Amino acid sequence: MQMFANTDARLEKMFAETREQIKEISDDVWKSIKAMNKHIGGITKSLGEMAEETIYNVLEKDMTFCNVKFYDIDRRRKRKNKSLNLKRK
Repeated sequence: MQMFANTDARLEKMFAETREQIKEISDDVWKSIKAMNKHIGGITKSLGEMAEETIYNVLEKDMTFCNVKFYDIDRRRKRKNKSLNLKRK
């Protein structure tokens, strides 16, 4: 019986160590995920700004995009109305 008692104690110690290792790994994984989300958010914002800039530049030339005619466009709270040749600040 003494042999089983020692085995049980060793197993409990191993399980406790394993649980602690899993917790540490889990904490590290969550930190990595949070950092990655921050980077992905920055990339998404940059891509959105680039798309907005590109589409604005296309529209500014002839006010048409994908065969749709636009009469005015907004860019960073500034409106350009080519049909009236006005710029509003």
